[in-house]
Amino acid sequence: DEEAQAKGQTLLEQMKERQGLSQVMGNALLLRLAVDHYVRHGKLAENRAELYRYYVEDIIARREKEKNLLDERWEDWQIKNALQEIAWTLQIKRQKTLTDLADMVGRELKIINSVELLNYLRERLGLLVVYGYDKGELIKFQHDTFREYFAAQRLVSNWKQNKSQTWKFLRPRLHHPAWREVILLFVVSLNDEQSATEFIQKVLNAKSEYEKELHRDLLLAVECLNSGVNLEAVF
Repeated sequence: DEEAQAKGQTLLEQMKERQGLSQVMGNALLLRLAVDHYVRHGKLAENRAELYRYYVEDIIARREKEKNLLDERWEDWQIKNALQEIAWTLQIKRQKTLTDLADMVGRELKIINSVELLNYLRERLGLLVVYGYDKGELIKFQHDTFREYFAAQRLVSNWKQNKSQTWKFLRPRLHHPAWREVILLFVVSLNDEQSATEFIQKVLNAKSEYEKELHRDLLLAVECLNSGVNLEAVF
């Protein structure tokens, strides 16, 4: 017990010193993931996005090890892409029925059995849940934080394909409360100092309304830095 308490105290102290994990302390789910990551790898995760990625990849890895979870109808990349499509749609539309989401996933990813895939994500992997049966089966993520994470991964893909279009989409949403966590997870998920630096420079130069009075662009840039992002030395 004494050894466990000592290790736990050491872990908490290290987490307090790491900017990218500052928000983990008050979130039971993330704290559990941080501890699990520390126990398995012997080191702290760099930021929240790494914890989410670790959790999702662990779930997918377990499905391959456990025969009762293995379903060869879908490749791992199809599952990840489907989660991004679902998260992106829910982030923008907020509510969608299981049927509507399945149609969207099937159309975007060219998957015939998309309804079965969503049921698999819900019933077997536990990433999605159903609610609102009286108006049709509405779908959401088990935890909203995972919707935000997968929406951020979609933004990363968009940024790599077309930075100008992605910035055009993000600029009017920079200070919208529903997009705050998505943006913070997006910038730490870039894993590219040049891209992260370029994005934060765009934020600083966004010239949002009433910036001189409110300094919202400046504060958002600081939040991005506090999320654990690495920047180029020339910044």
